[in-house]
Amino acid sequence: MCCGEFCRQFRVLAWKNATLKLRSLGTLLLELAAPVIIILILGALSKSLYRSTTEQTFPKKYNQNTPFNSLYQIRCNDNLVLRCRACGKSGSSNGCQTRFIAVAPSAGSGSSAKTAAQELVMFANAITSQYSNSTFKYFASEDDFLKTIDYGLYSIDNSLPIFSSAVIINSGFPNWDYVLRLNHTYNNYKGFLPSTSIPNLNLANKGPNDATYISSYLDSGYFALADVVTSFVASSTCQRTPGKCSDDEYINAHLNGIADFPNAKYINAGFWTNIG
Repeated sequence: MCCGEFCRQFRVLAWKNATLKLRSLGTLLLELAAPVIIILILGALSKSLYRSTTEQTFPKKYNQNTPFNSLYQIRCNDNLVLRCRACGKSGSSNGCQTRFIAVAPSAGSGSSAKTAAQELVMFANAITSQYSNSTFKYFASEDDFLKTIDYGLYSIDNSLPIFSSAVIINSGFPNWDYVLRLNHTYNNYKGFLPSTSIPNLNLANKGPNDATYISSYLDSGYFALADVVTSFVASSTCQRTPGKCSDDEYINAHLNGIADFPNAKYINAGFWTNIG
């Protein structure tokens, strides 16, 4: 099959271009070499910027955080949900006093804080329903909660609930802001919790019972409560973000534990060197 005039013109054009290239060998070589040189330079740069992966390491000893639901099973210690006077006994009629956690919007907060407080109570009581369906109690305002614990017969009248702590919400989604307050200053087995009036306190310091404040916070259940609130905030945010989570999807946030810093692993592994 003959392509006719087209093939003739194409051969002429190809011959012309080849002749011009051969007459300008320097330009031809530059056109061929430039892309290769650029690729080699980029390859060298990528190797110089590459960082090796360092295996994640943890201290051999650290203060392990207790999951919130495990607090219901600890019978030899004071924590946010139980106060047991005799080791091994269970239930309020067998030596353990049931404690509750208040949830309330702060004074002067808006509707988002009120909504968040109500939803947190439903969320927290749902995930703890295996052990109790009423640990978390809703208060319409922070003032209402304060009036409850300031009542003259509070902690005297056994028919009144005893609150170990409170979650005070300043604002809800999307600008979350809340405070965890412990109405609990002594832990029978580990030591005192520090005064909230002490600024910038190092929790690794030892308290009056020669135990670190960290261990007291962990044993009391403070960080376990923080896990519940963090899980609620994460789940609520995800559910309110279009296309992210379904209405019944649950995000579990859990702090494994707390280690002294710096610790041996931090020093030996070259923490700052590895992160650049």
